[in-house]
Amino acid sequence: MALPTTGLITLEMVCKEFGKPLPYTMSQLYGAMPGVPTSGMISLMHFYGVANTFTLTISNSIASPAIHQLALNAGWNGTAPLLVIFACPMVNSIRLDSTKTFPGGLTLQINAGCFVGGVINSGTAIFTTVPVSINNMGTIAGGGGKGGTGNWTFARYSNDPTNVNGPPGAGGNGQGFANTSATSVTAAQLGFYGTTAYYSGDTVGAAPWASGGTGGNGGNWGIAGAVGQSNGDWGGNYSAGGVATPATAGAVAGLYIYGNSQVTWINKGTVMGNFS
Repeated sequence: MALPTTGLITLEMVCKEFGKPLPYTMSQLYGAMPGVPTSGMISLMHFYGVANTFTLTISNSIASPAIHQLALNAGWNGTAPLLVIFACPMVNSIRLDSTKTFPGGLTLQINAGCFVGGVINSGTAIFTTVPVSINNMGTIAGGGGKGGTGNWTFARYSNDPTNVNGPPGAGGNGQGFANTSATSVTAAQLGFYGTTAYYSGDTVGAAPWASGGTGGNGGNWGIAGAVGQSNGDWGGNYSAGGVATPATAGAVAGLYIYGNSQVTWINKGTVMGNFS
């Protein structure tokens, strides 16, 4: 929290802001921040309106950033307010959980042109169980949902009780990062065609066959997968045929944020998908 800009300011207030131990002395504040003398005369007036915020800037695309450890490696003391600036093209899946704490508070700044997304098939972009402020000037998007499967079909020959089953096509993968280590994006897939199966016994006339329906297309960023298609078919010399199992719905879009109740939105910017 920033120190007051006017009025009362005490040595205790300043030393606590900068994490100094008891007993508090003015000499502890030498060089505490740019513009503060490293020796000689020092005044509390140097500290009006300041905050002991440590800034970590990430300039290259990154996957599953270990923010707490990255900040420590860069010189953060583990207690000061932490500002993380994402000035990079791509960020894959930010996860903040209660095993790593930010006593002075955490702010994520997502710069314009930066894209934070989840993995394919409904991946979550930002997961948090700790308080965090987010200043989003870029885009945050959950992974696209996987498409549903097509319908199963069947055909039966004469009095043979064994069905010929036509397996459906799988749904296409939704758009997102291929896994939590990737920094390039995988496009949404089209649904896959169903398989055609044929009766293998002796028949009079054409052998019965059954072909499953086509899977649904995967969703783009923040969009659910499409329902599987009900275009399965059957034919040949069959005594019975039809749909064995209906097509299924596509999966929901991924979350752009999990733990929204923990978030203070400074700017929400562009978000795509669901939230929880």
